[in-house]
Amino acid sequence: MLKFAMIIGSTRPNRFADIPAKWIVDGATKRDDFTLDVLDLREHPLPFFNEPMPVGYVGGKFSEAAAEAWRHEIGQYDGFIVTAAEYNHAPTGVLKNAFDSASFEWHRKPIAFVGYGGVGGARAIEHLRGIAVELQMAPFSRARRRTIIRISSTRGRPCWTRWYGGEMRSRRRGRLNPGSKNKRAAE
Repeated sequence: MLKFAMIIGSTRPNRFADIPAKWIVDGATKRDDFTLDVLDLREHPLPFFNEPMPVGYVGGKFSEAAAEAWRHEIGQYDGFIVTAAEYNHAPTGVLKNAFDSASFEWHRKPIAFVGYGGVGGARAIEHLRGIAVELQMAPFSRARRRTIIRISSTRGRPCWTRWYGGEMRSRRRGRLNPGSKNKRAAE
């Protein structure tokens, strides 16, 4: 049986990543042809990449114990799904650092991205695809993207989940939400 990992690419408090992560996990539990483990970068505090020489020269081994443990964790999976937040037109620094903290373990493995942010995480995913190709991974050509729209709740706090849930229900039914300007129901 194939073994996949979902990497939650944000460590911010009150992050939106938990919503698509739950959606992905819920969908994966209905399948019996693979398993899905969650790798939350909050639980893997990696040091900033600071190797004295390229890891390719030393057999892919890292001098930092946390990076070495991460590399071994990554090595056991057949493929990856990554939640990708977009900050300043790019992926999070912690996610980029997680990619840098392993080397050969990424090679020849498929990767898919579920992005979110101002334009659905499209620019973060664009960066991540280039990184994945350089790591000799096989990124999926289509990615899931969600634009976060702040909708005030009755208590005056932002409520993304109400909009996101309605959008996902409409997409599953093959319809667009009334406010959507897209012509297609499925990406």
